[in-house]
Amino acid sequence: MGLCPSTARVPICPDLKMSFDLYLDNRHEQIAAHEEGIFYLIADERRNFPEINALWDNFYRSPKISAEQAHDLVHELIELSEIISQSEEHRYLTSVIYRLLPFFNAAHRSGQSIRCVSD
Repeated sequence: MGLCPSTARVPICPDLKMSFDLYLDNRHEQIAAHEEGIFYLIADERRNFPEINALWDNFYRSPKISAEQAHDLVHELIELSEIISQSEEHRYLTSVIYRLLPFFNAAHRSGQSIRCVSD
């Protein structure tokens, strides 16, 4: 859908401005196209970041994230934030992670699933 026609799991075409919306009750969060760098950083580390990679694998299928998956995402995002903080080039993604952490944590604590909508 939003990928360049000749690519798979690579950056979005520059002319496409898409976002990934997440909903939990009356809360809303999103991952904008320019924030998808989170997924590219860990694409080769499936064992260390299985839930983040699973989210990326289903990114354009409007997945549902269970409370248990949200819990695992919290822990993986914390680990990823530590890695990113060491890199000047990718440090801008730290704010994305810190914005997503409370959202995923709220899903886990409430036991509710997150509904996702891909553009």
